[in-house]
Amino acid sequence: MNSSGTWGASGTEIGKRPACSCRDRKKLLISRHPGTALRRGHGRSFIGVVAMASLAFFALVQWWERGLIFYLLLVFKHLIFAAHVVSRKPVIIQGGPGTCLLAYLSAVLPFLYAGSYETPSAPNAMAVNMLSLAGFLLAALAVVELGDSLGVSPAVRGGRVRSGVYGFFPHPMYLGYAIAESGWILVNFGNLPLWVLSASLYCFRARYEGRLFECFQTKQAKRNLRWRQSCS
Repeated sequence: MNSSGTWGASGTEIGKRPACSCRDRKKLLISRHPGTALRRGHGRSFIGVVAMASLAFFALVQWWERGLIFYLLLVFKHLIFAAHVVSRKPVIIQGGPGTCLLAYLSAVLPFLYAGSYETPSAPNAMAVNMLSLAGFLLAALAVVELGDSLGVSPAVRGGRVRSGVYGFFPHPMYLGYAIAESGWILVNFGNLPLWVLSASLYCFRARYEGRLFECFQTKQAKRNLRWRQSCS
C-alpha cells in the first residue's frame, strides 16, 4: 500500500546524498520496465484476489452469526482490496515474499481476537461498533485518496499521496485499522497483546513502505543524474 507525499520528476536534489542508501536493494524487486512489472505481478494478483475474497466470506459468516458491525466492515474492506488487486497500477518497487506474507498475516489477525466467538455485552458491543465505524471511516477516506495505487503488500505503484486525510496523517489507513481493532480490548482485556502485535505489524508495514519510497526516490535521482551527464 502506498503512503504519503508525491515525488517530483527529479526525485532528490542532484548533487546531494540520497536519503536512502538502499543497502538491502537485493531484497527488493525493482522493475525497470512497466511491462515486466505487469507480468511479474500476475501470480501475486491471483493469490491476492483469492485471499481477500476468502477473508470477506469468513467475515460475512461472522457478521451473520455475531451481528457486530466490525465484521460487516471487514467484508467491505476485503472486497474492496480484492477489486483493487485486479485493477491497480503496475508495481515499480515491491518487497519480497517475506513482507508480502506479513501483510496477509496482518489481515488475518483481526479474526483472532478473543470474544469473536462469543456475544459481548450491550455496552461493549456498542463500544466495538463505534470504534469500528470511526476506524474504518478513516481507512475508507484513505482508500479514496489512494485510488488505483491501493494494494495489500507494501509496494510503490506511483507517487506519494498528500491530499485528503494524508495531509493530516502519514498512514491513515493503518491508523484507522488500529482504532477499529482497539474495541476488542474492551470486550476482553486479554486481547491487548494481540492488538499490540497487530499495531506493530501496521507500524512495520508503514516504515517499510517509507523505505521503498526512499529507494524509489534514490533510483529516480540517479537516472536523472545520468541523463544530465549524457546531455552535457
